[in-house]
Amino acid sequence: MPNSKKTENVPEHVGRQMRKWRKVKGMTLLQVAEKIGCTKGHLSAAENGKGNLSLPLFLAYCETIGAPSSKVLEERLLAKHRDVDRLTADLVQSVGSRELLWLTSLERTEYKLAMERAHEAVEYHRAQVRSRRQLAEAAES
Repeated sequence: MPNSKKTENVPEHVGRQMRKWRKVKGMTLLQVAEKIGCTKGHLSAAENGKGNLSLPLFLAYCETIGAPSSKVLEERLLAKHRDVDRLTADLVQSVGSRELLWLTSLERTEYKLAMERAHEAVEYHRAQVRSRRQLAEAAES
């Protein structure tokens, strides 16, 4: 019997959590948007699950509303969603907010270089996973 309950996607879940924590803090969209340096519309879209914040903006958002990023993300729930990039969830869990904030404080060229290296590592890992999957599928047939 199919589950009649609507499945909430990850951006909707994270956006709902963001809005909940912001309201607990008693801040408006405009107040937070001005403090983190984005538009009210961009922030509204993220809270409604229609858009995403970059990692630096998300961390600034969490700092502004005084909520740990891990609480806003609720990693336990995110890990259950298939459409979450497991590597991103692992990054947030293993690296931690302090290190992620450090990363966002780098000069633009240093940040870009660090992100390029991280992207290369992720792509290498994904290629290995695809290769193992293809080998497994070939062995089954």
